[in-house]
Amino acid sequence: MNIATSTANAPQAMPSEAFLSNIVFGALMTQALAVAVELGIADSLAEKPKSVLELAVVANAHERALYRVLRIRRSNESNFKVSKNLNNLKYQLKILRL
Repeated sequence: MNIATSTANAPQAMPSEAFLSNIVFGALMTQALAVAVELGIADSLAEKPKSVLELAVVANAHERALYRVLRIRRSNESNFKVSKNLNNLKYQLKILRL
């Protein structure tokens, strides 16, 4: 393999703006998930989809602030529900605890 071939196959560097955006958005997603877990949002949604107002009442949280946290993951929804992936994860965690 010569130098020309190895550089042609090398992954291209991500533009610095995109790299920084990925880091910031990743941190934001992590924090939003931590807040949702701390407030018990997934448990509140276990039975059926709920509005932000219903979730805020159960979690004793500020409705608009909770809406902003939940909107990070979803767009244009007024009712939120547990995703299929989260249900699968909860099932797998139950198996691991046995």
